[in-house]
Amino acid sequence: MADLPVSIPEDKLALKSCLVTVLKDANNQGFNENDIDEEESLVYYGMRSLQIMNLSTYWRNAGLSVSFIDLVSVPTLSAWWQLIETRR
Repeated sequence: MADLPVSIPEDKLALKSCLVTVLKDANNQGFNENDIDEEESLVYYGMRSLQIMNLSTYWRNAGLSVSFIDLVSVPTLSAWWQLIETRR
């Protein structure tokens, strides 16, 4: 997985950017922020459980109370942003 900064995204655009980095690494495709529908499952774009697990670890290390189960249960940008906002 690409080296991501161990930080919690500050806004939805930063979260999109983080996800694009992960998706590019996972799929070797040219994703950008505009390619991701906020309500579409990230699995549709190629996000795998390993990448979700790594993200949960990165964010927990940065101080966010989030688990793999939290993220995988509703794997959309919109749901993850709501989760980050409520647990920050």
